[in-house]
Amino acid sequence: MLSAILLAYRWPSGNLKGETVARCFSSLIEGCVNGVIADAVLVGQPDHLLAKIADEAGCSLVENIDPAAGFKEAVEQARYERLLILSAEFGLERGLIDELRDLLNFGDPADSYVLHVNPDTLFTRLFPNLAKTAGLITTSSLVKKYTHIAQPHALAKNLRRKSLTSRARHL
Repeated sequence: MLSAILLAYRWPSGNLKGETVARCFSSLIEGCVNGVIADAVLVGQPDHLLAKIADEAGCSLVENIDPAAGFKEAVEQARYERLLILSAEFGLERGLIDELRDLLNFGDPADSYVLHVNPDTLFTRLFPNLAKTAGLITTSSLVKKYTHIAQPHALAKNLRRKSLTSRARHL
């Protein structure tokens, strides 16, 4: 099983709204129902909207102004060794849950996998593994070395990883 860590920081590159975070959570429901995702930790800056979303979703909430400190605390709160680290501006596609189930059952537990966004330009359609990073599937023991890096894209650069076939969608 996986512990999901949703990173809900407002990065300079985009604007993250409460509705987007709620939709990200709704994309995890299929994984929870199918026994792939066991728990979730929402990480973000102190905000009453995030507290309300975490309360409604029944997940842990880590509030910290510093993204690296918040990410480190979230990794420590995760209940399972395997982690799904996802930027809260993205949602999971339907086929990803089946792919994650196969990885958990038949994949090498030491491997890390990167989840890319659906290709949206000609370049990313030709080279889909160069699309923006939406998240990672990895282990807490691997990621604890890099808790000072809170963005999935930068974290993926530091981990030896494989690409998932399934994609994430921008919410």
